[in-house]
Amino acid sequence: MKRSFSVTLFALFVIFASVSISYSQYNTKQLTHNDYNEWDPQINDNGYVVWVGPYSKIFLYDGTSTTQIPNSNCYLTYPRINNNGYVVWEGHDDLNHYQVFLYDGSSTTQLTNYDNPSNNPFAGPQINDSGHVVWSGYDGAADGDREIFLYDGTTTNQITHNDYNDWAPSINNNGYVAWYIIDGSDWEIFLYDGTSITQLTNNDYIDGYPQINDNGWVVWQGQESDGEIFLYDGTSTTQLTNNEYDDWGPPRINSNGYVVWRGCDGTTNYACDGGDWEIFLYDGTSSTQITNNDYDDWTPRINDSEYVVWTAFSGGPGKSIFLYDGTSTTQITNKAHNYCGSRINDNGYVVWYGSDGSDDEIFLSFPCSVDEDIDDDGYVSVSCGGDDCNDNSDNVNPGVVEDLAEGNCDDGEDNDCDGNPDCNDSDCPVCPPCSSSLRGSTLGVDQVHGGSDLAKHLAYLLLPVGVIIGLGIWRRKR
Repeated sequence: MKRSFSVTLFALFVIFASVSISYSQYNTKQLTHNDYNEWDPQINDNGYVVWVGPYSKIFLYDGTSTTQIPNSNCYLTYPRINNNGYVVWEGHDDLNHYQVFLYDGSSTTQLTNYDNPSNNPFAGPQINDSGHVVWSGYDGAADGDREIFLYDGTTTNQITHNDYNDWAPSINNNGYVAWYIIDGSDWEIFLYDGTSITQLTNNDYIDGYPQINDNGWVVWQGQESDGEIFLYDGTSTTQLTNNEYDDWGPPRINSNGYVVWRGCDGTTNYACDGGDWEIFLYDGTSSTQITNNDYDDWTPRINDSEYVVWTAFSGGPGKSIFLYDGTSTTQITNKAHNYCGSRINDNGYVVWYGSDGSDDEIFLSFPCSVDEDIDDDGYVSVSCGGDDCNDNSDNVNPGVVEDLAEGNCDDGEDNDCDGNPDCNDSDCPVCPPCSSSLRGSTLGVDQVHGGSDLAKHLAYLLLPVGVIIGLGIWRRKR
């Protein structure tokens, strides 16, 4: 009967082991740990991350440490970072007026000087790798409207002069700018090439939210009877979609001319009633639907390697982050909380904000080949094929002893990664300090998730139960 007991243990071990290798090959680091909400993260190709943090201040992670950007005043929105670490945003000055600010790595400069508190909310500043900044702002006239302004590193120039509102500018690394105008009847797309302005659309329906790549190609969404996606390749305009349901975005384009957007898979209204939103990818020749499920997929972003990241309402209580690498799709986060605002750089690093159980924090995910031991405790993360169930804590790995003598039987962690945290661990036989809230906890499990969360939790439950049953059978048969 000892053999039967051994077989039972072996079967349960196989279940437990199979769970760990089902994780995606991405590792995750939580960049913030506080009692405040953090949001709107952006990432550059060097892995630098910028976001809005406590008291609406701007924070910057440089790959090693996090600092608050000097003179980042209150009520800040839209931080954007270029590949040189320059950051632009809009926020209040000392007189409570909205302004555009630029941080160059050492000091902060105020680029605008608006004298009315209501003059310039939601300027939406954007920055290129040369440090040129573009935004939408009022022209200062008593009956003024919004115009497009461009800072070239030295001076600011107003590049539009009309009687309409100009919105949502997008800039490339050559200083080209695309935006849309509300001309009184509908919206049209315009392009500035550094010298002159060209009107790309001229119709009687809405065209908006353009994005421009470094080749000067522009993508946008237009709506006649339903939303469609359009692409200007420097010479002519092509309608990428032509169907009876909505295609929206805003669409995003990479340097190779690949375009990604979200489209409704079965209805004709913006709410997508009766269907759900899916992710679509145009590769320069044809379009492919890269998701096909029963839930909503939102806000796709694409890098120059054609990796696509997005947020999905994946059937759980929260939202999850997914990544498509050109071949397959990986779920980077679990479904326990809301994870939103995902962005990806050209090295495949993904940043987002999401709940840690109490408030929103900033998270950074990256391929395992980059850094497989985040906390430097000598153990590789479960998500990268190792056995460290929480690679964000050097007090959690298979080499840690979890018992009363070590004083870690009531810290909410599965310190030794055996699937039994605190009072559920046989190494903590008497646990007066333990609270009932910690019993059965799975805190300390690696934050990166693949597709087998259910199997993992079943394994945690079945392993101790199987051991107890096996022992009882073995003793009776003896």
